[in-house]
Amino acid sequence: MFFSKLSVIAAVAFGALASALPLDLPVVGSLPAVGSLPVGSLTGVVGSLPVGNVLSGIGRRDTPKSVAVILTGVQAQLEPITASLTFITTANATVEAVTGPANEIISILGGAVVDLKALVGLDASVILASVDGTVAVTVDVLAGLLAHVIVSVFFSLGAVVHIAGSAIDGALFTLLATVGAAVGTVVALVFQLVVGLLVGLDVAVVGLIKAVVPVIVDLNVHVLISLFKF
Repeated sequence: MFFSKLSVIAAVAFGALASALPLDLPVVGSLPAVGSLPVGSLTGVVGSLPVGNVLSGIGRRDTPKSVAVILTGVQAQLEPITASLTFITTANATVEAVTGPANEIISILGGAVVDLKALVGLDASVILASVDGTVAVTVDVLAGLLAHVIVSVFFSLGAVVHIAGSAIDGALFTLLATVGAAVGTVVALVFQLVVGLLVGLDVAVVGLIKAVVPVIVDLNVHVLISLFKF
């Protein structure tokens, strides 16, 4: 009954995402088999989120990477992996098939954790620097960057849950929850770094990730549930 409920909630979340954002993305329940669509098509899922002009200037600083640089890099690394999970079918919605992509996501997020921890105690001008290093990022820009990561990962996790349906394997569910927890760790570290520097970041992020909140809640990602008060 629990997994049946989760599958229904996930389906509702995907429908909400499609209607809430100006995207041209197929509904998860009707996704074609893996490989029949270009992996890069998931870009549309988060393409409308407000991140500002954060892509120019990557890799041109000698000082520690700022939060914006770290999150922008994470986005680029995650996109093809999370996209591939949204194209999963009932035939390969198994822990064996998902473990590889899941471990890749966890590894990428683990690298972000290392980079974020390196910013602890540094000046706000370093922590909040834009990608090109010329200005400090705003609440809206940072919220958009965080939302890109959150939405892309949880949309893909929810897609797997939705396709697996009520018969989802317990080990697969645990694996998806572990990936979700890794996202929570990154988000929590970002908030720890910018506390007192950017007011209203939590509200701004919540406004951008509403479509995947049911997936976050049902995967029981404690860090995000507590942080955003879901």
